[in-house]
Amino acid sequence: MNKPEVAYVALELSQSFKDYLSRITKQMVVEEEYYVSPVMPHINGDVTNNAHLKFFYGLDPSAANNQDLLDLIKSIDLGELKLGDFMIIEGFQGLYRILAVKVVDQDKKLSAFVNKIRTFSSRPNSYEFKPHITLAYVHKDFQLPADLPEDKPEIQELITGDKIKVSIN
Repeated sequence: MNKPEVAYVALELSQSFKDYLSRITKQMVVEEEYYVSPVMPHINGDVTNNAHLKFFYGLDPSAANNQDLLDLIKSIDLGELKLGDFMIIEGFQGLYRILAVKVVDQDKKLSAFVNKIRTFSSRPNSYEFKPHITLAYVHKDFQLPADLPEDKPEIQELITGDKIKVSIN
């Protein structure tokens, strides 16, 4: 049985920002610590080449053509966003962990945007939104290193309406 298609809204990141994310990920994770799923192609070790900031996952694929949603995306002002701390998210059934960096929503405009997107979903409360950028899937015993990279660039220049889009997974 095939998994049903699902649409999501995400901010695409510039290649230079993805390159930065790749460099800091390689400072924290050695090759043997990456986790690659034998059944889920997107769970594939270092995923910084596909890094994005996902706002909402779980829209019906028809949302990709919803003019009201597309207008909302075009008009959005996400306010001041900054990179926060590195974090670990537990993966499915404890099989792996997810290394991510938090995105700090200082003026709560990002949260307000996500709440507006929720209105286009048949499952608006399907998960709690925690803004982050996934860097890598790592083995279940991975721990953040004591000496984390501290230099984090401003990400404001990456926030433009034409880089936010609805994609189908």
